[in-house]
Amino acid sequence: MWFLGGEGSYYVNTKTFEAKQSNTFKNMVFTTFNLPLDIYPVDIAPKSFSAAGSTTGTYSRVMITNNGYLFSASLMNGDLYGNPVNRVSSKPLEPFKLFPYIMYTPVRWDKYMVFDTENRRFMYGSGGSVPANMLTPLTDAGGPFPWNQMGTGRTLHYAENTRNYDDGSTMGNSFAIMKDSANQSHIYKFYVAGAFSPVKRGYYKILPIAENFNQANIYAFSSTRKLLYYAVGSKLYAYDYNPGLEKNYLVQDFGEEITMLNADIQQSNGSQLYVATYSKENKGTIRKFNVGPDLNNVTLTADESVLWKGLIKVKAMDWRNSTM
Repeated sequence: MWFLGGEGSYYVNTKTFEAKQSNTFKNMVFTTFNLPLDIYPVDIAPKSFSAAGSTTGTYSRVMITNNGYLFSASLMNGDLYGNPVNRVSSKPLEPFKLFPYIMYTPVRWDKYMVFDTENRRFMYGSGGSVPANMLTPLTDAGGPFPWNQMGTGRTLHYAENTRNYDDGSTMGNSFAIMKDSANQSHIYKFYVAGAFSPVKRGYYKILPIAENFNQANIYAFSSTRKLLYYAVGSKLYAYDYNPGLEKNYLVQDFGEEITMLNADIQQSNGSQLYVATYSKENKGTIRKFNVGPDLNNVTLTADESVLWKGLIKVKAMDWRNSTM
């Protein structure tokens, strides 16, 4: 189990949560590349998919580090990492920097996608028992958006894996928020676990009715309807991106800074929303809400049994109820 922080990451004892200073990623890497001493993971896949803490893949793991490098390991040989895989076969000695998020279908771990921030393109690799040595560019220019974003001027701003099963995506769609040079935002929906390669599922433009959207940097996609939650300061908004029926809602003002939104896919189908807030007086707080069924409105009903107070400033959460 890893704890990922803004200044470093450490793996911990799964029972005691204790760690040593030597429990670092650098000590698990055996590479011919010259890597910085302060390298540490900022995203890991696959993550826990059940409340018990189990994952969909038990044979391999991939990690993106703070310098934008990607590493993979076959867990059948131990948690050991070789040369970075954020390269292509035509230029094996020229790694490129990646956006710090790994996109994959939460239900199955056989492929994953990442975004090359230098060349503005989506890439994919193998998440099977023998991880890919290097990445493969996605080149199909057809459909609702191109995989290569150089011609669009857009780059990846946020990504999320969900239990959204629309359009036959039985393992769960992934979403990306793209931004262009004019600060216009766009939603891409795609299915990483396509039969041969990832499949594009949809494109949606964020309309001006999305109040203060360009000021947001905290998001969560609903898995059960076309809703994108976003937070600005203490205010929670929801944008309905259903084409032709777009709406925007100011859902609630919490009176404290919102630090996390989580449309939980570990304990539910993604219809529940966890909101974390923070203030100097109350410290961190996590609240759980059930989202109402009315498709023409967004109503949140607080679950009074889930209210955690006095926490640190919460940025992300995962469930892990296992004793192992």
